[in-house]
Amino acid sequence: MSEHKKTISAIAWHLKDKDILASSSTDFKICIWHVTKHKLLASLNIPHAAPTLMSWFTSDEDCVAYTDGKGPIYLWKYMEKNGRDGPASHPLKEISAVSSNITQMSWHPSTPGRFALGHADGTISFYIQGKKPQKH
Repeated sequence: MSEHKKTISAIAWHLKDKDILASSSTDFKICIWHVTKHKLLASLNIPHAAPTLMSWFTSDEDCVAYTDGKGPIYLWKYMEKNGRDGPASHPLKEISAVSSNITQMSWHPSTPGRFALGHADGTISFYIQGKKPQKH
């Protein structure tokens, strides 16, 4: 499986399907793979920045969350039909900008829509979808 042309920046197993793996790269691309079949299922070219963090979005099992570390966090539902301009992603509205680069991203394993971000300045931000963020 060699769709990427540059360094792999993140990989994440699907939350439920043991054969699905997502990968992101410094080539500004995210790929969704079927590992057993050695098949590329979908790819997303990202025009704005190379994704450095990526994980599956617990609120929607066919959606990948990613960021370049500066924010925002984008969501891409890889199973959706492509529009006229190809696959599209959209920013998660709760995180439009961050005061310090994002270094870690973790979704709560049993509460969809709840997640935490670790920042380069040593702070942690907690989010619940639809509410204002809390910084600690």
